[in-house]
Amino acid sequence: GSFFSPDSALSYMTFILLSSPCIAAISAMFKELGSTRKLLYALLWQTGFAYLSALLVRYLVLLLNKGMPMTTIIANVVVAALIISLVAYAIATLTKQSKEDSCASCSPKKGNACKGCQFADHCNKTIH
Repeated sequence: GSFFSPDSALSYMTFILLSSPCIAAISAMFKELGSTRKLLYALLWQTGFAYLSALLVRYLVLLLNKGMPMTTIIANVVVAALIISLVAYAIATLTKQSKEDSCASCSPKKGNACKGCQFADHCNKTIH
């Protein structure tokens, strides 16, 4: 058969529709979000969601059109679970607040900026 089939084309279109936009749009996202960490979080989320959606479309179409052996379905569920776990780990790592980031927002000029901060003790020792 050919490399592309109607079901793989539908899956590809799903990915392209949901994945990260062009570099100009990514640049605008960076400008709006204001940090590389938030941009990477957004790009990982968009790409992961697009991939999993395309995977779901592909296997739903295959399942409905041709049927699929149970071992293939189980293997794909395991792969999807691993991908979801990796994306969740990457998102958790990227969104983890560091002491340096917190201390940068604390300053004596802001008054009680450190109040309620999980790193308030560290900030008070290094800044105040």
